Amino acid sequence: MKKTQNKTNGNTKETEVEQEAREQEKGNKNLPEVPEQTEKKESPVPEGQVAKSEMFPALAMDNILDTEPYIGADSTAVSKVTAIFTEEEKADPRVEEVKAWLEHLASGDVDVTREIDVGIAIAKTVSVDFNEFYNYTQMSLAGRTILIGSVLNPLKELSKKAGYFWTRWADTHLPFLKPRSRERAMLLASRPDCHPYLVLGVERLELLCQATKDVRALLKRYKILFTQDSEASPAEFKSLVDAALNNEKLRQNEIEVSFELVKQLTYFKVEVDQHLLSRLNEVEVSGGSKIKYLERLALNAGKVLAPPDAEQRLKDFNSQSARLVKTLAFIRDDESQLAKVDKTILLQLWEELQVLKGKLLPDEQVEKTA
Repeated sequence: MKKTQNKTNGNTKETEVEQEAREQEKGNKNLPEVPEQTEKKESPVPEGQVAKSEMFPALAMDNILDTEPYIGADSTAVSKVTAIFTEEEKADPRVEEVKAWLEHLASGDVDVTREIDVGIAIAKTVSVDFNEFYNYTQMSLAGRTILIGSVLNPLKELSKKAGYFWTRWADTHLPFLKPRSRERAMLLASRPDCHPYLVLGVERLELLCQATKDVRALLKRYKILFTQDSEASPAEFKSLVDAALNNEKLRQNEIEVSFELVKQLTYFKVEVDQHLLSRLNEVEVSGGSKIKYLERLALNAGKVLAPPDAEQRLKDFNSQSARLVKTLAFIRDDESQLAKVDKTILLQLWEELQVLKGKLLPDEQVEKTA
């Protein structure tokens, strides 16, 4: 009897005997295989029945998890989230308030002026509740992130003592956490100086920790006074922190401006990023002032300043001339291209270049460079 051996191909295992049987079944016919499944016209789902739920492929799920601010794999069932939300809605007096007002409006005879005032008051109250919930959510997520990091940091030390490489070990045993989420959580957990400022949210806390070794020292430098019992709004605090981070980036690039100016720029949503820094360098190279440019940017409500027409034309001349030089060299080296050159344009170009050469290179300088 012939001994069989298992051969693995992906998740499919096939013995040599099975493989031979499959080959015999095909026979020696050189005919294409007919798919087992034939096209069937799907009938509509009978009334009262629920269609089978569509499932996304794993790649699509990964894209969703990357797009949404999940910390890793999401195993929460929709039913659980819905149940929690439903219970909270039942206990929310605002929901009943809105419902009662709408029912009153539907009753017919109402005082229009009065109901407008009531509607405005209700909308304001619900909006305040929304902002409070948003700020609470930001704090809660930051707190949970730090809590996760407080577990991960000791785990890292324990895995090292066990002789494992942390990254490999974490990828294997903590697949429910994104690597980026792990790093962020461990950073925030290791920085107790940022813990009093959970209201800033995860992203700003991370930026603060990356920008300084002591968050409190940074806030003190910019006279940003904030405590957990502060009456200042979280939005105001966040705006001041963003301005401080913007100013730190300017200082790192040796650009000293007043903090008031940076606050104005931040108010107009100007971010000190690589694009702005490159633009400031271009301004300086062309003989302008970085500070003056930032001041003009603030006066222009943060909208990007278009270069003056003369400056743009100069940039166009330099870039187009560089391309023209390469084109002339190509024509010079390939005589078959000479017949295609418009001689009138060539003469005009030559005359303009001669005039420009005379202005840029006086006779005495021409002689020295000849």
